[in-house]
Amino acid sequence: MRRGFVGLALGALALALGSCSVSTPTFSKIVFTSDRGGTLQVYKMNINGSSVFQVSDNVGNNQQATLDGLGQFIAFVSDRSGNLDIWRTSLNGGPPTQLTTDAADDYLPAFNKDGTKIAFVSERDGNPNLYIMNADGTAQTALTSDPGMDTMPTFSPDGTKIAFVSDRTGTLQVFVINVDGTGETNLSANAFNDTTPCFTLDGTRLLFSTDQDGNFEMYTMKLDGTDRTLVAAIAGDEFFGSYTPDGTRIAFVSNVSGSDEIYTVNVDGTNVVNITNSAGADTKTTTLIAP
Repeated sequence: MRRGFVGLALGALALALGSCSVSTPTFSKIVFTSDRGGTLQVYKMNINGSSVFQVSDNVGNNQQATLDGLGQFIAFVSDRSGNLDIWRTSLNGGPPTQLTTDAADDYLPAFNKDGTKIAFVSERDGNPNLYIMNADGTAQTALTSDPGMDTMPTFSPDGTKIAFVSDRTGTLQVFVINVDGTGETNLSANAFNDTTPCFTLDGTRLLFSTDQDGNFEMYTMKLDGTDRTLVAAIAGDEFFGSYTPDGTRIAFVSNVSGSDEIYTVNVDGTNVVNITNSAGADTKTTTLIAP
């Protein structure tokens, strides 16, 4: 499955993925995408895997959900309009509102902490670049214009920076950019594939997955790219790590069982727990809060 995950990182949406959301310390839940019902739909569940609830309706395929930091709304990607667009709805479900309407595909939304901005990926310029917009879909503005593939945006907790993944150097690398489009920096600067970044809760480090050890493992690094530190050595490939709101555990996706399932682990790498085990593919989009 490693090849499948790398394909996702490069924009091939064969499975649903998503961007890390900024957590707020209240009631912890996980929002995820699953095809357990035959189509891709967005679900939420408790951090222990209980109380699974389908958030999205069954119109088209719905995936890549991100929750605003206030725990009220999710933005997600749907093909119900004929191509991939970003929509918004309540965390408890209900009729969605379309936020992007461009003829090209828009996907991988990521809310900032206060829920006022959404970073996303758009192919409206011919290749995937980063954009930012207001939470109601207005003021859509390009942040990057590289001929490579820029993807997987995620906001820093203070909302001033966005980490993302680009293949512009020939491998997947983690970059950071200011929300006004300035200060673009390659934090990885290596020959490995680094992907699925997520800021730590205090914003001082980035959690990410890398193949520097052969398979994809979760590491953290400082915001200058130094001090790359292994989180946990787990068989299989691990992606999409993000922190629980209390900062004690990391939720992530692994294919160690032979299919894509959601797990949690202590931040020190101990006590790995499998929390989904469905017949379909379960892809965590983000560890979130909920009312």
